[in-house]
Amino acid sequence: MTEKYITNIQERVVDLLHSISSDLGAASKERCSEVARLVGCWILDDHPDFEISILRGEFENGLAHDVLTVKQSDSFTIVDPTVWQFFPKDDTIVLGTFSTMPEAELFLSRRYGGIWHVSEKMKTCTTEYSAELLEIIVKS
Repeated sequence: MTEKYITNIQERVVDLLHSISSDLGAASKERCSEVARLVGCWILDDHPDFEISILRGEFENGLAHDVLTVKQSDSFTIVDPTVWQFFPKDDTIVLGTFSTMPEAELFLSRRYGGIWHVSEKMKTCTTEYSAELLEIIVKS
C-alpha cells in the first residue's frame, strides 16, 4: 500500500466519521468493528490479492477493540481506522508494519493493553455487506 493510497483511505474514514460527529474520538466510539470491516472491504475491492484479518483486543474491563491487518508480500500492516477513540492526537490510521503476526499482536498489546488475536479473516466483500456496514455505522 502506498502512502497516497493510505491517505485516500484515511480521508474516506475521516469524512465518514465527521458525518457522525466533528469529534473523531466520539464518532469512533462503539463503531470499531464495523469501521474496521468496511475499511477491509475497501482495501479488498482495490487489492483482492491482499490478505485482510481483523484483530480483536480484549480488555480486563470487558470491552474489546477491532483493528485490521493487511498482509502483502511478507509483511503485516496494522490499520486502526478508529484510532482516535484511544489516541485523539494521532494523525494516521496506520500503526506500523511488522514481519510476523505475533509481532503485530505484541505491538498492539503494548500500545493498547489487553490480549490480541485474529478474530476473522476477510476473503471478499459484497456491495450489500459494505452497505450494511455503512448503515450500522451511520445509525449507531
